[in-house]
Amino acid sequence: MSDNLPKNGDRAGHLEISRESVAGIVDVARENGIQIAIENLLPNFLGESAEEVLSVVNSYPPDVVGVCLDTGHANVNAGGDPEKAVAIARALANRIVTTHLHDNDGTGDQHQVPGYGNIDWAAISKTLAESVYDGPLMFEVKGPGSHEEAIVKLPEAVKKIRDFMAEKNTTDHRNRP
Repeated sequence: MSDNLPKNGDRAGHLEISRESVAGIVDVARENGIQIAIENLLPNFLGESAEEVLSVVNSYPPDVVGVCLDTGHANVNAGGDPEKAVAIARALANRIVTTHLHDNDGTGDQHQVPGYGNIDWAAISKTLAESVYDGPLMFEVKGPGSHEEAIVKLPEAVKKIRDFMAEKNTTDHRNRP
C-alpha cells in the first residue's frame, strides 16, 4: 500500500491517497475480471495493521478488492508473538484472496519455509480453513539455506499446513510444519 512512512507521517492522509489510488483502478479491474489484492505490510509501512488494510479494502466489493495475507509480515508486526500474528490473520480472514505464506522469528522479513520460524502454523492453517479463501496456497520463501534447500523443504511444510487445514478441531499443537 505504501513506501516506508516517516515516523510522524500523516497516516490518515496516506490512507486517503491509497483509497483514491485503488478507486482509480477498481472499475477497470471489475470490467476485466481482475481481482485486486492489498497486502498487509511490515512495520512503518501503510498497511502494517489489519485495521489499515481493511479501511481500504472494505470500501470495495469483495469480488474486486481483497487481501493478500502475508504471514511473515503479520508475525513481524506481532513482534514474534504467535497469538498476535494469528489475531492479525483472523482479522483479515473474511477478505483473503491470496496468500504469501512464509515464516520468521518475528524480528524481520526472513521468508523462511513454514516451520523454521515461530509462527503457529496449526492456528494459521485453521484460520485459513475457516476463512473465505479457497484458492491455492501461495508461498514466498527463500530459506533457510539456499533456494534449492528451501524448495526441498517446502513439500513437507505444504503437507502439514494442508493437514492442519483439514482438521476440524485444531488445538494449539505447537508442532509446526
